[in-house]
Amino acid sequence: MTWQNPELRAIYPVGVLAKDEGQFSFAYLRKASDAQGFRPFAGFDNMQKIYRSDRLFDFFESRVLSAKRPDFAEYVTKLDLDIDHATPWELLVKSTGKTKGDTVQLFPVPRQHGDELRLPLLIAGTRHLMSKKVSYLEQEDGKYTPEELEELLSGLLSGEELEIVREHDNATSNVARLTLQSSRRPIGYLPEWIAEEVDTLIDQGQVKLFVKRVNPPEMGWHLRVLADLVISSADGPMFASDDWSLADQ
Repeated sequence: MTWQNPELRAIYPVGVLAKDEGQFSFAYLRKASDAQGFRPFAGFDNMQKIYRSDRLFDFFESRVLSAKRPDFAEYVTKLDLDIDHATPWELLVKSTGKTKGDTVQLFPVPRQHGDELRLPLLIAGTRHLMSKKVSYLEQEDGKYTPEELEELLSGLLSGEELEIVREHDNATSNVARLTLQSSRRPIGYLPEWIAEEVDTLIDQGQVKLFVKRVNPPEMGWHLRVLADLVISSADGPMFASDDWSLADQ
């Protein structure tokens, strides 16, 4: 679970939501206390406690689109889920639980598939490419018109590989990674928390990114491009550093 400082725009991993044999748990990360401006979430005041429940906590359930909504079926399909079997937990994981103007997002952790680690994710920061130019490789691009950006997104194909490159001179992050389509034009960013975790592996050529689905504009910017991140190898287990330790440990 990440939180974004609304003024600095910096994004911090702050907690872990888990489901194990039907029971849900939430705990803060140790480094949550270092996130500038961060305050505990409502209902989770004690940052040293593991919270447990037999049902999804209200704080998170409120971030799941109601099945009573007329657009619910379309929403589930666009998240690449089965309308007859999708659970609130799956919807939360696939949608990131983000709402308009929100500072909180949830992401699944990578899972092992043979010799690879795979992570489904949503491309971040797409709409910001209409308001600024970005510098990468030996070129500069961006500040698209809405029509230009829509043309780039609609041209993406399922299974298409996206190139991952470092953005030069990013004002808020030294690990910012742009995602480029086939003609090397940026269409967004890797979420910052995963970019930081796999930064070295990207430089070693061990990380690939593939388009899974492109959703229509009415789905909202943060749901426009679903992708699969594939990590071919790693020297050790991911998310094993002290940064990812729970606050109660």
